[in-house]
Amino acid sequence: MIGFFEAQAIDRFVKEDRAPRPLTHDLLAGVVTALGSTVSRVEVTHLKEGTFYAVIHLDGPDGRHAEVDARPSDAIALATAAKAPIFVAEAVLEESATV
Repeated sequence: MIGFFEAQAIDRFVKEDRAPRPLTHDLLAGVVTALGSTVSRVEVTHLKEGTFYAVIHLDGPDGRHAEVDARPSDAIALATAAKAPIFVAEAVLEESATV
């Protein structure tokens, strides 16, 4: 299940529509950029008791790398805004096919 606002943000980024004022995912993308970082990729890492988990991979100045836990819907919205690749662990695909 994906939240309405996250789905709306993903749709907006896919269509390259801009909101008149920055929304939450725009704000997060702006903060990442302002800090000199990029979203290198997003990974949906595992599925536990029907809940999906994700990690946002950030590459920063001086070769620094950070991994941030996130809800998959937020991570996917941010990846879509940043035009970053989205990966899903094979085990998640297999398990979600049976849920």
